[in-house]
Amino acid sequence: LQIGPSKFRRPMAGFSAPAARVALACLLLATSCAVTLASDAATTKRHCSATLTQVAEMETQGNSGFESWWEDEDNFRLFAANLWDGVSPNMASSSWIYNVTSAPKGGLNVVPLQRLSTMGATEARMIWGYGGRPMLLINNHLRCGDKEEALHKAAPCGPTSLYMMNGPLWEDFKSLKTSGPLKTDWMIVGDNKMWLIVVEGFKDRVSIWNYDSVRMEWNSKFALGVPNPTDAVITIHGGSMFVTACSKIHPETEGRATSCPMFSLIDQRFHQLQNLPSFGASDLEQIEYEGTIFLFIANERTDEDHRIDSQIYTFQGMRWAHNQSIPTEGAKGGHFFVKEGELWLGIANFGDLFAGKVKSESNLWKFNKETKLFDKMAEVDSFGATAWKYFSIGGYHYAALANQGHLTNQQYQTSYVYRLDEECKEVPKKEL
Repeated sequence: LQIGPSKFRRPMAGFSAPAARVALACLLLATSCAVTLASDAATTKRHCSATLTQVAEMETQGNSGFESWWEDEDNFRLFAANLWDGVSPNMASSSWIYNVTSAPKGGLNVVPLQRLSTMGATEARMIWGYGGRPMLLINNHLRCGDKEEALHKAAPCGPTSLYMMNGPLWEDFKSLKTSGPLKTDWMIVGDNKMWLIVVEGFKDRVSIWNYDSVRMEWNSKFALGVPNPTDAVITIHGGSMFVTACSKIHPETEGRATSCPMFSLIDQRFHQLQNLPSFGASDLEQIEYEGTIFLFIANERTDEDHRIDSQIYTFQGMRWAHNQSIPTEGAKGGHFFVKEGELWLGIANFGDLFAGKVKSESNLWKFNKETKLFDKMAEVDSFGATAWKYFSIGGYHYAALANQGHLTNQQYQTSYVYRLDEECKEVPKKEL
């Protein structure tokens, strides 16, 4: 190889003479340099580890789960939906809105702000876009009594409560006539059309509601028959609407080997397209991340054991495709969240409900873009855990864990907030 002197009669711009000689050597031996660099990269791999540090605790009453929101740019709120205080005969409880502020060294101040009277609260959802104002929805599963009382109640009863802000406080302003509501999901579709689904445990159905922005009211549009339903989610893909719902108990065998049917709205009617196997499924969680829709099914137990895998699916075409099985112990809740551009999944393990053993471990998992699977990153002791909720304040990351505890024994009635710290570094592959 010959290089004319006119091209390299002085060091290259921006380089010292020695550096220029090194750069020239790499140009002359490009293949060798590239192989060396590639070899170095091949021997190391980015490895991340995470820790959960408790920074706050709250006395709760059978906590079914958290909701969180920014009330304005300065005020962050955390809400605990409490199932039962353990003593009231009508399943009454005090569910609380907390004000959350930063404390030194990544700590938090969590202060009770407002008490809401609930009865068997199973979930709370913050809904945005309601006439430009946010709405807090709370499912009071037992506000109208147990199943027999609710189904034969003469007077109108609306256990799904809707709250809106009036000054600094939230006020109950409307309710939906549901029956034994358990879980909800909502989505704005198309030209600002808001849809809401409510899992109605007492009527073995999933009702689908549409919001009339002119009359400012919700109207029930569809009802899907699902025996012993526990949760449901809305999926929008390719301009079509899909609803996936889960049963907890098989209607014929009364066993825990059940299913999660998936329906599609075609010509103003829902048609079942798929049936996913499940075992006492207690929760569904969904997220769209980098163009892929993920679904988590929390399997609580088989007829024999609470130690059973829960499942992750991805939406492909018109069906859910299995992605991963994750070992769980009486899984009650899943929570997808995105932290610094990466996808995470929190799994709340209740323990063995049948045996009254609520001590378990709940954990956080992170999606590995190379393997397309989730890796376990951190875990903490939990006590009848029902749900995780992620949020970020003041440059720090946090995960709140709802513990329902042992209600009849009034044990473990404390929920916690943990700071989530992650450290990543390049390490030799042989050490992994």
